[in-house]
Amino acid sequence: MARMLSPYLHEGQEVLDLGCGSGLVGKAFEELGQVNNLIFDGVDFSANMLVKAKQRGYRNLVCANLSQEDLASAVWDDLGTEKKYSTLVSVGVYGDFLNPVDLEYAFNLADKHSVVAVAGREAIHPFIPSVFKIFGFEVVHSEKGVAHYEPDSSNCVKNPEAFFTSLLGSGSLLNPEQVGVNYSYFIGKR
Repeated sequence: MARMLSPYLHEGQEVLDLGCGSGLVGKAFEELGQVNNLIFDGVDFSANMLVKAKQRGYRNLVCANLSQEDLASAVWDDLGTEKKYSTLVSVGVYGDFLNPVDLEYAFNLADKHSVVAVAGREAIHPFIPSVFKIFGFEVVHSEKGVAHYEPDSSNCVKNPEAFFTSLLGSGSLLNPEQVGVNYSYFIGKR
């Protein structure tokens, strides 16, 4: 995702990471050598994850549910200002945990000339272009990829950080026990 989004970003740009977790999107940009040029804010429902994102250099962090209709108000109340972002990014949230239609609530945080990047399970592929179009975004890039993970005994992700690193594009298939999950990546622009 970081590699795909880089051409749409400029120095000092503020990026809102939706479902930021421990800040792995920022880590992926750091690995590309771009984190010093970007300012990351994040929203996640887990206060524990937000602590980790703060340790990774995220600036403003808001604990909120991304599927709530008043998401923008919750973020603005926490920040103390009605801030709009030029870039929104979400990896492994819409289509994995939330309905892609819930992006509507996040779009209220985007300025009128914004870029939105979304990555999720391949099942979202038919829906994201329609959701983008409804809210005035044109898909300027899309591709499919595979995220790899090592399953635990219940076939759940044994090491979530390794999985999301793979999802962001900097991971690789490390051993035969790993499983691949098909993902779709989209970048939309207003």
